[in-house]
Amino acid sequence: MASTASGLWYPDGATPMSVIQIVKAAQESVGPRTPYPVANVTARAAYITALAALTPPVVPSTSNPVRVWRADGIAGGQLEVTTDGATWSQETYFVTGDVITPGYIAGYRDPTTSPGQPLRISRSNGIAYAEGQFENSSSITPTVNGQFQFGQLPAGWRPQFTVTRPGLVNIAGVGFGVTSIRVQATGAVSWQAYASGGPYAAGAISIAVGQISWPIYS
Repeated sequence: MASTASGLWYPDGATPMSVIQIVKAAQESVGPRTPYPVANVTARAAYITALAALTPPVVPSTSNPVRVWRADGIAGGQLEVTTDGATWSQETYFVTGDVITPGYIAGYRDPTTSPGQPLRISRSNGIAYAEGQFENSSSITPTVNGQFQFGQLPAGWRPQFTVTRPGLVNIAGVGFGVTSIRVQATGAVSWQAYASGGPYAAGAISIAVGQISWPIYS
């Protein structure tokens, strides 16, 4: 069997083959260029093994990449490609324009008592971006260096490991201070108090998040 510049096999007249063998070989050469559906990484590895067992074998390379659609991959990032059979990467990822709230838990909300852009999170090419402002919606008593969860991110927006980014907090009657925003692999999002005090009524604590980002893992 001979092959085209793009790797598609075709009869060359020199190798005796039946019609069935010719059709089968042509289908197999097209296969790696069409995303093959797999359930998980185990099935993905089995697919590579099956390709290697073909005659002639299909070996992933930069000129002959193999693609799969992994069902348990990150939403929007299921299409994967490999050039060596071992290392995989998302060939396409999230659609630019995806925007969500931080998934406020009880006690927090978008700003209402002071003007500010509501905290929103977007994602593009495997990176999440957060920017905006939020406030407490019920009484709270901060403690020095205390971590206070205010949101819960859904799957497809979370980092692999905990990331910490800077923020600015304004407490009524106290003033401005530096805080940190912590995003955990579980999806929990929290802010860190820089001083003790309170209790502070709803809307008394306002936290501004500059444009921060983190790589999405799950």
